[in-house]
Amino acid sequence: GTPASSGGSENLRLMMFGSLACIQHEIHRLHLKNYAEPNDWSRPLPTQQPDEVMVILTKRCHRA
Repeated sequence: GTPASSGGSENLRLMMFGSLACIQHEIHRLHLKNYAEPNDWSRPLPTQQPDEVMVILTKRCHRA
């Protein structure tokens, strides 16, 4: 997509790679810090690495 002009908002995507257990722990930790709801993350997707998955979080970035 096209970045929004100054003062607007745009999508920000964060990606996490690791074991499913570690990712679930980190998603829970970020939820406790009110950063993101657990259901806001994508479902875990396998990577080409053994025992590794990837999840993606898309948030709105509101700039001043």
